[in-house]
Amino acid sequence: MSYHPAGNSFAVTAGSTSWPTQPVTVSSCYVANPFYGDDDQAGPETTIDVLFKPVEAVKLRGSLRGLVIRCADSDEAEHVKASLPAVDWKGLHVFMLQSPDLHQPDYVVSMAVGWHEGVLPRMRQSFFGGGILPGDRWNPTPLHGVGAGLDMAPAQELLDALRADEYPPRRRERHRHVFVLMARYDRADGPTVSGVGVFLTEEDAEEARALYASGIEDCWIEVLPVAV
Repeated sequence: MSYHPAGNSFAVTAGSTSWPTQPVTVSSCYVANPFYGDDDQAGPETTIDVLFKPVEAVKLRGSLRGLVIRCADSDEAEHVKASLPAVDWKGLHVFMLQSPDLHQPDYVVSMAVGWHEGVLPRMRQSFFGGGILPGDRWNPTPLHGVGAGLDMAPAQELLDALRADEYPPRRRERHRHVFVLMARYDRADGPTVSGVGVFLTEEDAEEARALYASGIEDCWIEVLPVAV
């Protein structure tokens, strides 16, 4: 994966730029079909991931159509600094986010910004999420440990998905947690770990665990995300 440190500015001019509405350190911009071959047919959808790191302050809209990220000029930087008197500005920069939708640009205060463009797999939330290590669970957020719950699907959305006759492939950017009852059995060929059941509420999972605990000494509940 390549990482491109930004210079004074760079532009995203196609498609609609969708940003999370909470202050986070990664944001994704989806640019639909920017590549065309000789036959003028659209190529694969690509994603531009923009990473600000580390983020000290954010003023950011929920969505933008077209985007230019640039360093703030001296007047803009002084205005932002005056509005954030408690910030220690050592090593920090003000990056302005411009869009035709905005009368005044938004901003991000951080030490650096960079970007990566490529075809992002449907079940991967960001190029900057890091590699998958043995024992890792599916990460429903762009970065490990990042998320304010705004990508949490309501229970009804999960139930509707379970009832649907068809579930066409698409990006899975929302999730709902379920409670998986696990148990370890001693068998002739050695101990075996197996899933016992999946429950929508912790109360149901705990009640089932109590039933199994009477006959199986080692059983526990794992909380796992379900992609919706």
